[in-house]
Amino acid sequence: MGEYPVNAIAPRRIQALSLLVLAPLLALLMFRLRDVFQDEVAAALPEATQQEVSLGTWAAVATGSVLNVLVYTAGVLLVAAATAGLCRGLGCDVDFRSLRHLVGGVFALYLLVRTAVFLALTFAPVPSTGLMNWLTRPDPGLVLLTLATGWALRKAAPDFGASRTAACAAAPALLLALGQIVL
Repeated sequence: MGEYPVNAIAPRRIQALSLLVLAPLLALLMFRLRDVFQDEVAAALPEATQQEVSLGTWAAVATGSVLNVLVYTAGVLLVAAATAGLCRGLGCDVDFRSLRHLVGGVFALYLLVRTAVFLALTFAPVPSTGLMNWLTRPDPGLVLLTLATGWALRKAAPDFGASRTAACAAAPALLLALGQIVL
């Protein structure tokens, strides 16, 4: 059984566009959560003036925006590469690069939708601390991520066994859940 490439143009574009749209959404999300940052800055600097707290808040919002974009991008690339490596290790005939783009596209799209939902929730009358607690809980959307990854893998490699597809499809969700536990 030889290795065959999958058309990676669409998944690569989905991955790139999702990450491109995700950047301003993350910045807007940090802006919407600025009261959380302001409370943390005020607690860390109890003797600071209002101007110093405001400056510290905006610095935290800007830093959080940039770091979130970098972490999300690195996360997409690492999860996609790890999942593609697992699929190849389990005997998938699709080339590594195509698998990486395929899984990266699904994962980036999942993160985009999750961030958009979370951003929409910031407009609801829910306190920011409640939203932060929601963000750190196990995400039921991981089931959807697993199903979407499995569907994409079955389309890309129809000869790949169901149990091996399930193992590969669960990898991004497991890696994301592990990352949430560790961080």
